[in-house]
Amino acid sequence: MSETKFIILEQARRDNRSLLRIAVEAATRAAKALTLHEDLPGIYVDEPSGYTVEWLQKSIEVHVKAIKDDPTLTAEQRADYLGRWRNIRKSAARHIDTIQHFVKEWPEVKWSRESDGLFYVTQDEIDRIAEARATLPVPEVLQEQWARLNNVLEELRQLRQWETDNNLTHPELRAICSMSERTFYDNALSARLSAVAERYRQRQQRLQTHLNII
Repeated sequence: MSETKFIILEQARRDNRSLLRIAVEAATRAAKALTLHEDLPGIYVDEPSGYTVEWLQKSIEVHVKAIKDDPTLTAEQRADYLGRWRNIRKSAARHIDTIQHFVKEWPEVKWSRESDGLFYVTQDEIDRIAEARATLPVPEVLQEQWARLNNVLEELRQLRQWETDNNLTHPELRAICSMSERTFYDNALSARLSAVAERYRQRQQRLQTHLNII
């Protein structure tokens, strides 16, 4: 069995880096809001993925129960206090949705934490994931095609050298022969690579749509 080879789609890497950076900024803002919220125990959550609807409900229900059971409150006071907690739940739920969407779309992200408890993602981590997601295994049939194309390119270079030795000119061939193997391969397989990269574009469009909504 031949060794599996990989190819990095540079455009996919750039797009992934950009999208991830935007997503990290949104998720970081959301996590910060929950971590520093004075009425919620967000500072005690170990990972951003711990900010869930269940966590929020558990954090709030004790306060809601206390308000409902307090006989010293008037009906107006009770309604006012419960309304404040509904607003807290509504605001926190939006932050949780942002974080959970991020966790779903970028589950491999490793978060770091500052001394004040705030979460963040390093640039090295963003670069690592962007490259990993843009790295594809090259099927054996494409590896053979690559080898054959390199042979063709070598033949063209020899032809171009023969033309040069005989004072002949061929502008298009000269341009082809100046290409690197990678450039020649990418141009020859542009349609194939575009098809392979389509799934990245579809994923990126879906992520971008969500980020525009946030």
